[in-house]
Amino acid sequence: SAGQCRLPPVASMQIDTESEAPIESKEVYLPATVSITEAGKAPVTYPTQIRGRGNSTWGMPKKPYRLKLTSAASLLGMAPERDWTLLANYADKTLLRNRLAFCLGEMLGLDYTPATRFVELTLNREYVGVYQLTDQIEVGAARVDIDEDILGPTDSDLGFLVEIDARLDGDEKFTTSAGVPIVVKSDIELDQVPLVADYFAGFEAALFGPDFADPQRGYRTWIDTSTLVDLYLINELLRNVDGFWSSTYLWRPRAGLMAFGPLWDFDLAVGNADYEDNDNPEGWRTRILTPYVPRLLDVDEDFRRHLAARWHYLHGRLADMIGFIDHGAVLLDAAQQRNFDRWPIMGVRVWPNPAHFVRDTYAGEIEQLQNWLGLRAAWMNDALRAELPAVPAE
Repeated sequence: SAGQCRLPPVASMQIDTESEAPIESKEVYLPATVSITEAGKAPVTYPTQIRGRGNSTWGMPKKPYRLKLTSAASLLGMAPERDWTLLANYADKTLLRNRLAFCLGEMLGLDYTPATRFVELTLNREYVGVYQLTDQIEVGAARVDIDEDILGPTDSDLGFLVEIDARLDGDEKFTTSAGVPIVVKSDIELDQVPLVADYFAGFEAALFGPDFADPQRGYRTWIDTSTLVDLYLINELLRNVDGFWSSTYLWRPRAGLMAFGPLWDFDLAVGNADYEDNDNPEGWRTRILTPYVPRLLDVDEDFRRHLAARWHYLHGRLADMIGFIDHGAVLLDAAQQRNFDRWPIMGVRVWPNPAHFVRDTYAGEIEQLQNWLGLRAAWMNDALRAELPAVPAE
């Protein structure tokens, strides 16, 4: 059924750069080959380029990478594309937080959740551990499909993909009137950036104006509200430190409504950050970081009812989430042992692990993840039922 989050067996991946050159840059691609082996199948090899990626994660000992294949290919059964990401999940000793977030996206039926597979990576003949091979968040027929054609600097129907990113890391960027930092990620000319900024200005004027609920002039003529509800609830339940601060995407199909998603960057979620109280399963997080949700909770009864219904459904899937973590732990058991032989950090605090989270065993890390998620879900359920009478009693 929807959201039973399949986890196929861990595959093997071997990457060799030309002349075994070290990967030292997030900007410069090196020529390489990538070979992938699934159990019982012959290896498949692809020419590629590889570079580093990530913000704080690039500074960690186990590095994340970007692949750009010479031509589009279906890796491990995922839709064919050229661009792929290898997430290292170094600071998440369960190796499962990002995959858990994607699982919630599948449960809630988000339009697009990155496809992903676990692999064990050997780089230039050195074993470097368990990685998560996943889609790059980008425009594409099998990824975020927006119909990217833009007919010049007056084309108000344009489709776009943007990221909320407080670092404002990019050339095509702006900050909205409500203070939301936006970086354009789709293919766009500098003189077309005002078109995207105008769209946000129209949405925010409608949302914060007196006619917010008007069927012709209100905020619902600008956004797909259900996607905001779902993205908010996933980020809030997992207490994602970065949610609506960075790595939070929005997209608009040509002449359509703007939607929130896809999900990305949850390795420091579910309590796995020791700053700004993020290890605490109680208290709001995402709500403090976005101006949109508090406004709608304050003024829009329809939004409150919709949020209550979606929370009731998501909270009802808690046992499935816990079961998925168990399933992931079993699937990764042999591979995680090799990973932590290579990176002997089990029982060691690495940034930004809360010291009281650190466990001596993988099973202990899994149990900590499940316990925290249970506490968080219970706190959110009580808090939402107190403020939203429409949340049904259990």
